[in-house]
This record gives sequence, C-alpha cells and structure tokens, in this order.
Amino acid sequence: MNDKKSKKLFRSLFAEKLMDLGNIVATAFVFSQFISEKQFSLQLFTLGLIIAIISYIISYSVIR
Repeated sequence: MNDKKSKKLFRSLFAEKLMDLGNIVATAFVFSQFISEKQFSLQLFTLGLIIAIISYIISYSVIR
C-alpha cells in the first residue's frame, strides 16, 4: 500500500516539475522574444514553443 502511494506521489511531483520546466522554457524562449531589444528569432520562438508544449503533454500523460 505504501509503495503505491509513494509512486503516485513521485509521479505527481515529477509532473509538477515538468510543468515548471515548460513554463521556464516558454518564458526564456517565447516571451523573451517580445521583450528583448534583439531582432526577433523565429527559430528560437518555435523551439521554445515546441519544447514547452512537449513538456506539458508529457506532464499530463505522467499524471494520468
């Protein structure tokens, strides 16, 4: 019983931290394109968006 509970807790914590990683990537790559004074980079924007979406999807699949 305790083993199942700890696995569920670990999966929940892992999913939460993966969502945090997605938020950090989205902030670093996507939103920073709009607030920096450098030229807009479509490659960085797209890479950040893809990594953030993938981390969100994996997080949701882990928690289920």
